[in-house]
Amino acid sequence: MLNEERRRAILELLNRQGRVLVQELSRHFQTSQVTIRKDLEILHAPGQVHRTHGGALPAGRESVLED
Repeated sequence: MLNEERRRAILELLNRQGRVLVQELSRHFQTSQVTIRKDLEILHAPGQVHRTHGGALPAGRESVLED
């Protein structure tokens, strides 16, 4: 799978599930967690996702774990 295909698939999963976790994506795509983190950072830069500790949320959605 090409990088762009994987990133599009990550966005589709995120839209369907409402959140994604690095560990789960790593298993799903059979790639390293480092690769998934890099994908999420690349998707975060233009605002396509909101990066969280251990995963990502849809863009514009804030973490509910703030004090």
